[in-house]
Amino acid sequence: MVTAVFSSAKGFTPPALNCGGISTEANGINDDDDIVGECNDGTEHGFLLRDGVYNLINYPGATGTIALGINNDGDIVGVSRFGGVT
Repeated sequence: MVTAVFSSAKGFTPPALNCGGISTEANGINDDDDIVGECNDGTEHGFLLRDGVYNLINYPGATGTIALGINNDGDIVGVSRFGGVT
């Protein structure tokens, strides 16, 4: 279930986002309607939804990843957790 969705000037229909876990949250959207956020299935995963394709983002070696925003060039900013430290 999406807990937050940001609308673009083009109009936006919220997608059904779910990584099969506890929760999913959209944290950012750019002018191309690329959406980033986090989903939790017991572990935090970042995600990117672009052109209807939903991809998880997991930073190598991290115990949790959250995508916080995306700019119009497609650059994603976020945080990762390593052994409980963010």
